[in-house]
Amino acid sequence: MVETKAEQKPIAGASGVPGQSFVRFACYQADSAFRRLDANMRLQAKEDALSAFDLFKERMTLATYNLMATRADSDFLIRQIADDLEILENFAARLARSGMGPYLRMTRSYLALNSGNSGDTKLNSAELSIVSPPELASPRFLFVHPVVFNCGESDARATRQKVLGEYAGVAARHPSVKLSVGYSCGFDDQDLVLAFEAESLSDFLELHEEIGRLAGVPRAWPGAPALMGISPDLKLIFGALG
Repeated sequence: MVETKAEQKPIAGASGVPGQSFVRFACYQADSAFRRLDANMRLQAKEDALSAFDLFKERMTLATYNLMATRADSDFLIRQIADDLEILENFAARLARSGMGPYLRMTRSYLALNSGNSGDTKLNSAELSIVSPPELASPRFLFVHPVVFNCGESDARATRQKVLGEYAGVAARHPSVKLSVGYSCGFDDQDLVLAFEAESLSDFLELHEEIGRLAGVPRAWPGAPALMGISPDLKLIFGALG
């Protein structure tokens, strides 16, 4: 997995709140036309795309995951974390302008706001541990679940608070799985984006099974599937594309 991380500072970016950061999960699929290019053109295109990562590595956090074995409609996922939404926009534009840009189709994009405080009510220390920005410590698996709530707007705040508290209890019983929660209300279609990081698939499945037994668990967003990524080096991902 390629993982580059700028120095973490509690600064107020476009979110306007110290300690908050935007997180984006963007999925891409390479067009079959890319594989029909000659070897030199493919190599140049890959190197140009890699340069986009190098250009932004001091301004944001980037981590890549392979989806080729887990999704039919996507080849890889890029998790991006930045204090300013404009940084995410500039990175997406630079990747689109790279030599691989014309051959990459974005298939999914989930945007959320990570924070140690939801803005609804104060959370206890256990809850803070699951809503804080992820450390990106190179786990083998990443699971991304966009979810929505079955409730009216007036009940959404209380429902989110209740669910986060229950998630905190489950997460405390499964310390081998890291859980971060991103808020999307108001700027994307889902309410929350849950990101689970684990070295063991069985550890995640045990946690997820317990979460599924909770009352009032938010439902999956229709038409927005959960994602499961495996974390190889970005060069290996590009190499598999042809």
